[in-house]
Formats: sequence, structure tokens, C-alpha cells
Amino acid sequence: MNFGVVPPLCRSHGGALWVLLLGLMVVAVCFPALAQQDPEDVGRWDPPLGGLPPDGYTWPLQAIHAAHLPSERILVWDFGEGVPEDPPPQLWNPTDGSFNVVETGVDFPLYCSGHAALGDGSVLVAGGGPGPGQAHAEAIIFLLTGLGPWKQVASMNFTRWYPTLTTLADGGVLATSGSNPNPVAIPEIYNPLAVGPIGTLGAWSNVPVSPPYKELSNYPFMFVLPQENKVFFAGAVHTPDETPEDDAWTYTLDVATGEWTFVDFSPFTGEHGSAVMYEPGKVLKSGGATEGPTENETAIIDFTEQTPMWESIFPGMTEPRRHHNLVLLPTGQILAIGGSIDLGAVPVLPAEWFDPNEPFPVWRPLAEMTRPRAPHSTAVLLRDGRVLACGGEEFPGHPSSTSAEMFSPPYLFTGEDRPVIGFAPKSISYGQDFRMTAKLIGPGGSVIEKATLVRLASVTHSFDHNQRFVELEIVAQAGNRLTVRPPADGNFAPPGYYMIFLVTDFGVPSVGEYILVE
Repeated sequence: MNFGVVPPLCRSHGGALWVLLLGLMVVAVCFPALAQQDPEDVGRWDPPLGGLPPDGYTWPLQAIHAAHLPSERILVWDFGEGVPEDPPPQLWNPTDGSFNVVETGVDFPLYCSGHAALGDGSVLVAGGGPGPGQAHAEAIIFLLTGLGPWKQVASMNFTRWYPTLTTLADGGVLATSGSNPNPVAIPEIYNPLAVGPIGTLGAWSNVPVSPPYKELSNYPFMFVLPQENKVFFAGAVHTPDETPEDDAWTYTLDVATGEWTFVDFSPFTGEHGSAVMYEPGKVLKSGGATEGPTENETAIIDFTEQTPMWESIFPGMTEPRRHHNLVLLPTGQILAIGGSIDLGAVPVLPAEWFDPNEPFPVWRPLAEMTRPRAPHSTAVLLRDGRVLACGGEEFPGHPSSTSAEMFSPPYLFTGEDRPVIGFAPKSISYGQDFRMTAKLIGPGGSVIEKATLVRLASVTHSFDHNQRFVELEIVAQAGNRLTVRPPADGNFAPPGYYMIFLVTDFGVPSVGEYILVE
């Protein structure tokens, strides 16, 4: 498929009108093949393994929260056991479609909590509740080994509903915002190695912020930056009480000193949209809506530049979306799934993807999903390169939200060589080169072009709290042996489990291998 010439990025504070018009013409002319639904062009949606009769898409619960474990299983839950008659969390196995119940043993709900993976792959879940006036401060860990599967840990210092949990460069976890019922203005950090109250693991300490405090919106988009101790606030999923314009003011937070620093005005708030750090220091956000129509806007900001400034991308997404998921793929492309064009009445079924590294990046439409996914939906990259989409709310005329489906991106249908990883280490250390072996399977002619890391998903309410993509340098390659350079430190890739992929010059990824970065 020939995608033509697409206009470059334009500064959001006054881009030329002709660039926007040219971009719209390019989208209109260059994508007629979508109607043909060729998987090589648009990918393909399928029911997941383990789907229940009669349609094969039904699941035993609504996957409002999802966390990818290094055992390959996906931990999913909806309201949790604190809500009467609600199912407990379950583990879904993508290799055979089986489900295993993993009861928490606690009486507080995990619904509307924040969650993040710790350095050893365990999943920390904190806060949540039936609503902002009924928030709790309790926290719990899903353990991979040891005392598991669940262990209650030290409670937060504040009750929080809709908090964001962000794994920091040193392995601590930052809890930001959430309501109780007003937005909590003081962030706090969980230290898994600290000595907490008797019978619990770890301890929480407040970030030393000073008045006047910043009351961020719920589920704020928070990203660890390459700069030491710096986290970036790029907007938020939901604005409870303050004016939506607040989320157009974006800041960095120094978690050591508590200092907030203004960065730039965003061209749109992104409320009810989504955001992702697609490379270290580079953030994209898209879609959403405040009080007006749903938006298709997209903007990026680059902290590898001396003066980071938001840049609008023209044209925006091919579909206006709110409550959509953004998923980082092994190739570095960004996949947008689901959403709606209003408050839950009209779903957006076509997926689309975006390559920020193309000379002239543009969103491309992809195949339509079979079930709507908008509020309370989740999406998870699997190690075989497919994406699990699940959860969401019911739409008029559409089946139940207790369902899931699988998306196979176009790179799985090219017919080109696919790399196969023969050996990869189980763990790697910052700054220390490591070795891998690989081969290519296919008609021949491809070469391995890059190695990539993708952090395991931890997603709820259409936003992945800790998603991260890092392209690694292949410093030497001889036959099937590669020498690869890992990230320099935790500011580029916070400690924990990732999937490592090899990608060819045709953009075809291998099956990923789980690897601990420490």
C-alpha cells in the first residue's frame, strides 16, 4: 500500500491552515484499501482462547483492570471481592485460554484502584473504592513467589479513588492524585524495601510538596523522565471538580524536592483521552473531550530537547475517540483501540496506528473490532505480538461488556521473515552489554534491524500507568549472535519485567521473551 506524502509536525500555537488541509486530503486519498479488509493492510480481530459460548467472545468477568505477568498470564479484575456478588480476580492464560481464580482475602474493593509492577514483577494495587466519597487507603500486592498470591501491605497515608501509580527509577512507586472526595494534592511513594507496620510489607512516605498545592485530576498521566528524579504530568483521564483548562497546564515534579515546574500549555486537555511515553522522554496524548464534541487531536512533547514544547500532529486520529486505549507495539508503533464519540452511545470500532518515527507520521486506519471498548476498557500487548482488548461498558445494541477479543496487527501477515530468539538472558543490568542469539524464518532477504524492550502492561480505565518502549542499540552482530546495549539506568527504563523483541528491516517482530531489567 502506498501511503503518499504526509505533512510534518506543526507547532500547535499557530500551524498553517494549508498543512491541515493537505493532511486531510492525504488521509482521504491514501486509505481506500481499508474496505478490502486485507489483514496485511489492516490486521485482523479474532475471539480469544477460552471465550465462552455462544459467541466465543464472552469472559467470566468485566476486565476493568489488567496486569501482564512475566508468567505470561494476565491478571484481570473488575470490582473485586469488596463488592457483594462480584467475582474475584482471575488469571487468564493466553496459551490455552484457561482462567484461574485468585481470591484476595480482603474485604475492600480493588475497583478504581491504581496499580503498578514492582521491580520483581509483583503487582502493587492501591486505593480505589465504589466512588470518590468512599475511597480507601489500603494496598495489596499480587506476589509471584513467596507468601502469595496476595499479601496486604502498608496502607497509603491518604485515601485515593482513581490514583495513578508510577514505578520510579529506583523501584519505588509514586501514588499521585485520586479523590477522597476532593483531589489529593500530596503525592506519596511506596518503598518495598522499607520496614512498615507489623504484619505488612514496605512503607509509604509523602513527597515534600509545599503550598500552594496542585490538585491534579483523577488518573493523571504521569511519566518518568530521563532526567534524575523527574516525573512529567501530561494531563489526566478524568477531571472531577476543577475546570478542564487546568489539564492544559503541564508540569514536571521533582520527587526528591517536591518542586513542581511549569513546562508548557498543551493544545488540548486530553480529558477522557489517553497518553503514552513512546520513547524515553517523548510523550504522546490523543483524543478525549471536555464539555464539547469528542476530539481526534494528537500532540507530542519531547524532553530530549532543551526546551520541551507541545507539538500538534496534523491531521489527528482518523476517528474522534474518548476512553480509548493506546498500546505500544514491539515495532515502536502506537495502536489506538476502541473509544466512543460521545458518552457511551456510539462506539468507535476501527482501530488505527501511528508510527512516530516515520519522516511524515500519520495515523492509519485498521480493521474494526467486533465489540465496543470505551469506559473501563483495557488493552494488553502479548508476547506473540498480538493485542488483547477486553472490558469496557455496554453500548445500546451491542453485547455485554464481559468479553474480550484479540487483534493481530498487519506485521503478522506480511509473509516476510520473522525473527526467532534462540537465547536471551533472564535478566540484564543497566549499562552492561549482553548477548543474544537469533535466526530468521521465512522466504529470506530480511535482516534484524533493532532490538526493543516493552514494559509489561498495567492498565485500567483506558490508560496504562507504566507503559514504556525502549529501542536498544545492537552494538555487534556476527551470524546469529548479537551484542546488545541495555538502557543506561532506571530513568530510561524503570526496574522490572519487560518483553524483549527483535525486529526486521521489514518491521516484523519476533515473539518476545520476558527479561528482568535491574
